[in-house]
Amino acid sequence: MKRFVAKLLILGLAVTSLETPVFAAETTEDNTSVVAETDVTVEETSNEEVKEEAEVKEEVEAEVKEEETEAAKDSTEAKDETTEEAAVVEEQPEAEEENVTATSVEVIGETYYFIRKTDDINEATVVVIGEGTEESEIPFADFTKVDETDIYYYTKADLSGNIYGAAKASYTQLYKGQTSADEYDAVSSATTRKNTLFANTDTSEVTESGYYIYGLKSANVAISKEAYVKASILDAAGLGVKDAYKNILAVAVNENQAVIPSYYLPYDGESFGKAVIRKKIVVQDATAALKYFTRYGTYQLEVNESSTNYLRKTRDNDIYPVNNAVHGAILRGVDANGNAISLGVRHLKEIWVSTYEIAFEPDMNASASFEGGYINSVDYLTADDVYSYVFDESVYVKPVFDTANVKTYFNVNDNKLLTVEGIDKEIGEATLSLSYKEGRTTVSVVDSAPVTVENGVVKVNVEEELIPETAYTVTISNENYADIILSVTPETLGGEEEPQTPEKPENPETPETPENPGEPTTPETPVISGDDTPSKDEPVIDDTKPGEDEKSQKEQQEKEAIDNAVKVINDVVIPYVCAHWNEIKCYIPTIIKYVQSHFCEIVKYIFGF
Repeated sequence: MKRFVAKLLILGLAVTSLETPVFAAETTEDNTSVVAETDVTVEETSNEEVKEEAEVKEEVEAEVKEEETEAAKDSTEAKDETTEEAAVVEEQPEAEEENVTATSVEVIGETYYFIRKTDDINEATVVVIGEGTEESEIPFADFTKVDETDIYYYTKADLSGNIYGAAKASYTQLYKGQTSADEYDAVSSATTRKNTLFANTDTSEVTESGYYIYGLKSANVAISKEAYVKASILDAAGLGVKDAYKNILAVAVNENQAVIPSYYLPYDGESFGKAVIRKKIVVQDATAALKYFTRYGTYQLEVNESSTNYLRKTRDNDIYPVNNAVHGAILRGVDANGNAISLGVRHLKEIWVSTYEIAFEPDMNASASFEGGYINSVDYLTADDVYSYVFDESVYVKPVFDTANVKTYFNVNDNKLLTVEGIDKEIGEATLSLSYKEGRTTVSVVDSAPVTVENGVVKVNVEEELIPETAYTVTISNENYADIILSVTPETLGGEEEPQTPEKPENPETPETPENPGEPTTPETPVISGDDTPSKDEPVIDDTKPGEDEKSQKEQQEKEAIDNAVKVINDVVIPYVCAHWNEIKCYIPTIIKYVQSHFCEIVKYIFGF
């Protein structure tokens, strides 16, 4: 090849030394060149030069031809090599796809792997789930899709069963399915300091007017393990979770999932299922008593333990399993018709800090009431256990007596006689107590005095001196009804005065027949006369002494006034009283006797003598 190039250069030099014709080129619009031959003068050359030039030309052409042949040969070989390489490429398999690595997340002590699916991932895609594991590479086909997302997860953990924890729940949700009542209202309190008495209550913000207790802030709940794992994976993947999953993730999961609480509420993040009580610690030797109209409510049940000491009774809170962290309590028994009923009770309204005391009202739920029925047992719900007290002797819940028409008073004539009237129902054997408050102390005046009801009336004589303007409480305890509680003051008087036996009046003398038959008389009517008033039959003697005219005139005026007053009383007042107040007629002689002895003084005082 080098030799060919060299000869080509020599030939070029030789050619350029010859005289050649000159051509003029014209370029057309489409950039193609059209060559036109131009006339030139050609010099003659010698025969030798022409011969030598011809030889060189032949050699060059021969060399060119040889080079072209070699080039064609090389081109053919190259083409064959390219064809062979292409064939080799076609025979080779496709290149292996790059593996995908999953992300790990730990949920309740177990590891889960998840990836986000893309278009280049198929069932045959190998997924790396972690170095150092027994199975570090698995096919994508073994992954499970999370709901309607593009997140897939892999695990060997068992996703069946529940996860247990604590969540906020109302009283309605706490007692759902366990009691006869369908709904329970929140409890309102006008206090501002008692919202912390119970450690587990869900309360509103305290204001000047008080606060509300809605239920529990940490009720036992059970949620689906699969749902909790899915929610945790989506959250770890950075996807926004729906409200139900968000609520599930808000559950405070118990550290020890091996311990299942004695009671729990099934929870799916949107609603609570019926409360489940799995097991109970049953106390068989407890007794109970019922009090009426206490400071906590109409009824107050007191549970008395014999061999156990579970219920808080003192301020030492931590020594009792059922203390101020109690979740709730359920009363179980029958109503007045013998139908099985159960009612849940609420903090500060029915449950107090001393958990052995439970108060409730007869109308706390219209569809179920213990009024006239029996309480057989009480279940206390706590975070760890349920304590059930079963009573050998059921507690009778007496109905409340309607006191709308009952009146209580001291007799108007004898304010030592306490009278209660309007007892229009059979109350059986009964006792009456009378007391009053002195600060926080109750002072007893009458202590459980046996009484009977006669014609709807109860009477008791009070021996002690009563304090004016003091409110006394009357309590009638009886067989058939809750204590009848009434109020009375010494100034509350009622009833009719007890009539006194009057003295038998003397028969008045029959007056003589008047000289003038036309003058009216008042037979059988007592007559009043003044001590100094002369009889009509006696003559009036003028014994006025000299110098006593003025005195005599005054005395005469006094006598005339007395006579006129006597006439008005005898002729008008006494007949009118006798005619219209016949029951007072028997007292007229006594009144006349009194008036006669003081008549002159009364008249003189009235007329200013």
